[in-house]
Amino acid sequence: QSAFAHKGGLHVAAVAKNMLKLIGYRADHVRDGATALALLLSGQRFDAVFSDIIMPGGMSGLDLARKVRQHFPGLPILLSSGYARATGEVYREGFDIIAKPYSADSLAEALRRTVAQSTQVQRNVRDLA
Repeated sequence: QSAFAHKGGLHVAAVAKNMLKLIGYRADHVRDGATALALLLSGQRFDAVFSDIIMPGGMSGLDLARKVRQHFPGLPILLSSGYARATGEVYREGFDIIAKPYSADSLAEALRRTVAQSTQVQRNVRDLA
């Protein structure tokens, strides 16, 4: 399985990348939302997107999630935040979120749930077609 982590700060990114590897993902780190989106649009394949909500560079993790959903509606997206007030908008828009700090076990469970929900949505869409 592969995921990319769009995380703020090098230390936070390194911790997230190591956790992703620990739970069985090949993890790539990108420095900002524009780079993440360009990577996906270039055809690079990932099984999931994992991003902080608060990010440098002008594009928030939620902005990235919206754009990813627009271009790749079946791609699972998990957002993270240490700010409780950020979760409302994320949930209203139908994205999954994990609160910081999180453990490798809770990250694994959140990603498993996010991927399973995305798979179910894709099945439902196919069944309607």
